Amino acid sequence: MRFNDPFSATPAVTVGLQMWDISNAHVARVDLNVADVTPKGFTLVFRTWCDTKIARVRVGWQAIGMV
Repeated sequence: MRFNDPFSATPAVTVGLQMWDISNAHVARVDLNVADVTPKGFTLVFRTWCDTKIARVRVGWQAIGMV
């Protein structure tokens, strides 16, 4: 994700699931995190494992810092 306007220093970034459509026939295993946070943006990391079946996911994020 790239910020519209870069921060003057690396911001704190939080993420959270807003919606998920996951099969109820399997166990839901999900890891949601951020990586490579810089003043210009970050990488959103969404992982599943084993037999998790996902149709779609929506993620929200917030970055807080000096601009």
